[in-house]
Amino acid sequence: MAHEFNSSSLEARILRLLQEAYPITLDEMERKLHVSIVRLQRALKGLAHKGLVEVRPLPDKTYVDLISRNFRFTGRNPTQKKRLKHKKGMKAREVEEYDGPMYG
Repeated sequence: MAHEFNSSSLEARILRLLQEAYPITLDEMERKLHVSIVRLQRALKGLAHKGLVEVRPLPDKTYVDLISRNFRFTGRNPTQKKRLKHKKGMKAREVEEYDGPMYG
């Protein structure tokens, strides 16, 4: 059975980033997701426990690997946009005729 994640959660953002950018280090993930390293490590620990990612610490860097694609996202699709509200008070003004040179 596939693991389900709310599309706006940190775990979903991590999984999407791993799908797009591979290989990626923990420091790069921190910069791209704009979250603290502690919060990121906590979320990665939960994803590793579920068997979706693997965190590989090396002497100088820590890499994160996506090892399973057994997940799906629920909730609003990130490509869906809010409807735009249009102002009703502004109406187009009539343009006065201009008899001068076009480019002066």
